[in-house]
Amino acid sequence: MRRTGSAIVLVLALVFASQAARAVINPPTLSPANPTAGQAVAVDIYAAGCDGFVSSTGVQVTQNGNAIRMLIPGVVEPDGFCFFPPFTYTFVVGTFPAGSYTLQVDRQYQDITNNTIVQTLGILPLVVSAAQASAAATPALNPGALVILAMLLAVGGYVAIRGRSSGAMVILLALGALPVGVRAQQSQYLQVLLASSQGAPTPDQVVSYFNAGHKGTAPLASLTVENPQAAKYLLPIRASGDFLTYLQANPQSPRAKLERYVIVQYAASSNLQNAMSALTSDHYVEAVYTPIAMTFSSATLIGFGVGSSSPALGPVSSGPQYGRDDINIDAAWRLAGGYAMVGDIDSGLYVNHAALRQFSSTGQYLGGGFSPANSYDISSPYNPPDANVDELKPGPVPDSVCNPNNLPALPPAYAGHGTHVSGLITANAGAGLSVAGTCKHCAIGMWKIAYPLCNDFLRQVIPQFNFSGPPAALTYLSDTGAQIINMSFGGPQIANYCASNPNDSFCLAIAHASSRDVAMTAAAGNQRTALQFPASDSRVIDAGGFEATLALWDLSPPPPNTTNCPPVSPAGAECGSNYTDVAGGPPQEMMASANQVLSTTYPGYNWNNQIACGDQYPGPSWGNGVGWCTGTSMSAPQIAGVVGILRSINPLVPVGIPNPNPLLQVVGIRAVLARTTFEAQASQPLSPTFGYGHPDAATAARKMLGTVAGRQVLNRVTPLFRLYSSVAQDYADTTSPQTAIALNINQPGAYLPQGQPVSGYASFPSIAATPKASVYILTTEYTPQLGYPPLIPIYQMDRGRNWPLGCTGGSGCNTNHRDFTLMTTTADVQQAHTDGFNLRNIQGYIYQTCSPEPTCIPPGAQKFYRECNTTIDDCATFLDSERTTFEGNGYTSAYPATSSKVLGYAYPNVDTDGDGLVDGMEYVIGTNPNLADSNGDGISDSAAYPQAGVPASDPCLGAGAINCPANFIFRNGFQ
Repeated sequence: MRRTGSAIVLVLALVFASQAARAVINPPTLSPANPTAGQAVAVDIYAAGCDGFVSSTGVQVTQNGNAIRMLIPGVVEPDGFCFFPPFTYTFVVGTFPAGSYTLQVDRQYQDITNNTIVQTLGILPLVVSAAQASAAATPALNPGALVILAMLLAVGGYVAIRGRSSGAMVILLALGALPVGVRAQQSQYLQVLLASSQGAPTPDQVVSYFNAGHKGTAPLASLTVENPQAAKYLLPIRASGDFLTYLQANPQSPRAKLERYVIVQYAASSNLQNAMSALTSDHYVEAVYTPIAMTFSSATLIGFGVGSSSPALGPVSSGPQYGRDDINIDAAWRLAGGYAMVGDIDSGLYVNHAALRQFSSTGQYLGGGFSPANSYDISSPYNPPDANVDELKPGPVPDSVCNPNNLPALPPAYAGHGTHVSGLITANAGAGLSVAGTCKHCAIGMWKIAYPLCNDFLRQVIPQFNFSGPPAALTYLSDTGAQIINMSFGGPQIANYCASNPNDSFCLAIAHASSRDVAMTAAAGNQRTALQFPASDSRVIDAGGFEATLALWDLSPPPPNTTNCPPVSPAGAECGSNYTDVAGGPPQEMMASANQVLSTTYPGYNWNNQIACGDQYPGPSWGNGVGWCTGTSMSAPQIAGVVGILRSINPLVPVGIPNPNPLLQVVGIRAVLARTTFEAQASQPLSPTFGYGHPDAATAARKMLGTVAGRQVLNRVTPLFRLYSSVAQDYADTTSPQTAIALNINQPGAYLPQGQPVSGYASFPSIAATPKASVYILTTEYTPQLGYPPLIPIYQMDRGRNWPLGCTGGSGCNTNHRDFTLMTTTADVQQAHTDGFNLRNIQGYIYQTCSPEPTCIPPGAQKFYRECNTTIDDCATFLDSERTTFEGNGYTSAYPATSSKVLGYAYPNVDTDGDGLVDGMEYVIGTNPNLADSNGDGISDSAAYPQAGVPASDPCLGAGAINCPANFIFRNGFQ
């Protein structure tokens, strides 16, 4: 029985492969070929891969004399959605009297530039004979379809009984859906940027008009053209308080424009071009765009392969995580593990994954990177945003084909993309699942942009990409403290798109993130052509993919050869990494593994059987939460993790550009990456296919840390920015400029900087507030000098009013104030979590307490306290030198009650020699805190080793280096 079933599966797979190799969409044929009067006439259309139809409703049939025209809404997805199996669709035209007719069959779809395209598929002679007998009212399946249906029933039944492949059931249900489309017609959408000029309506007025059922006068005359059905905000979480005041004072800022964007919904039958023309001509409208069609960049979003055997996808991985090994992550971790906040815009993730979750069900800290407090679901067109970002979260599916029992919500049938991507950034190696991310302690803020949608031909609920989700998610992540944002998806391959469309919502979101100095990574794409957008934008770090051999990922080289491409993939799409395909095109930048990449998966679910992506692969491993996936979706998060390590070593270094002009531009993160790749170290030039190459994460980390007295620096210090809100009655501390900006701007009561100005870092990106800090802490987990105490992490936690929607529960949850605080021990983190605190991410490291004090305390360091004011329910952290002031203001109690008030040791904001480096930095790296130029070479210590920059030279080399403490400590070579 097993052999017979396997043979059927193999034969059927070959049939599908041969079908997919033919034209993506074939000319229509009549069914029946020779109809009689009164008999229903239909057309059959064979399509596959990225060409198809998601509903049999919405078909328009018009007749002028003997000329009949049929217009069918279709879908063409050249950029990788490709969820259509090889299939013959049947559409009913109608019944006709005896006579001779011509039938023109057209399809209508949106192209990659979001223009409406009408394509004639065929003009058929239709001869209707006089009726001879009662005619069937429903068209019959053609003989070929009956054969295929019989085969599919047999194979689907066999495999379903075996329980090995959801793909078989998918195709079984697909063919069972002939043609019973009952789902409502697909709507069309326009994104409308309202002007800020006097007299222009506000977004609230536009949305309220539609919510009230079009009562009264339309806020814009142009909103009466083509009868729009509804309107909603592009940014559903609205600005308020100080932040709204800031936006109103800066109406031409990218963020203010994004707040004025509304999404207007039209019927499928509406002429969208007429609507666009009317809106564009309206002087109260600043810009109008159709949403950019985006798809996730794992090869083919949904696969419908039959059987469980893996397809041939090129060289099998040479190790469990070959790509991670190839970019030298373990060696980098011996210098710095990283702890930055990384935002991920994706399909969600498995929130209880053992390698991702922060806490167990009983409240024990597990060390996972998924941060619920930084995550949100903004995907649904039906429901308001909420905090549940699970990939299988059920959603409304008002479609009787997928939901015959009229259930209030259904989950999608596929899951795993966002879970896989998240694990590549920060899977917890300590979970014992044999996978580890690239950034050891980075936190993940997941913003979910995929929601359940019924495909009524397939009778399955699929995860649908919300095209308006990426700009909104990118905006919110930039607002709430993300230091890096990963985008494993892409759309049309349009070079310099934002240069000519600066007011497009996605371009505004990129500009907003860039203004906050947020690093952005994006997938290059999988079509073996030009870089997709947003990877093609110059402000984004694009990531191409390589195979286990370190060759460019290409399953069937060279293009346009498609011999080894997935059979569901037309014209070679989803077959290999994109790259710079023409001279002067958007340049490839970084490379990471893309083929058969191992990471976390959604237990018990596959994302794509066709290319062996999901929990089932590479072997019989259902339920273990680990598996393969393929695509540049997998490349981008690995690069994001490397950036997370570098941003953690020095949070103040700007993102920059890959190849800065030394006279005009600073060396930033991207330049460090570009200059330290394995290819750059081998003096290989920028390549169209490989860009600057694949990162050597360890060398990049060494470059960020620098050398002093000829030795590798093991650590450095960074300011712990202190902010205070008199409205919230709360102190908040962070080493991240992006979090400091969010606290300063995004609150009803702004958090204002407190303490002394930070030398060498005069301003935060995009805001006027002066950076201030009283405390400096360390940035890696490694003790910087022989004899200093071990280091411990400090965790940022908060309670009360939560970004971005307010109170989230807990014993301290109220509408009057919130409480940020820092924790150092696992016991304290667990207790705070039990008491309603959210764990966000590590902020850096301090020295562990030691004995005997004070002789064991590192030079220049002080005791670092956490004490609380129980009257206002607020905790603060401060140094011994500040203790009298804070305790005089009521900060005297320990929290948790059994914990120590002394957390460890940190450095004060003191610069004895005035060279721009605090004394703590000089003690840590080994320069002289009493000499502005430790080695007397005419270059100050801060110029050689800047607080907010990449080390430029060694400040303790040369004849005068005898003045450097580091030169004494390491003179004999020991460390």
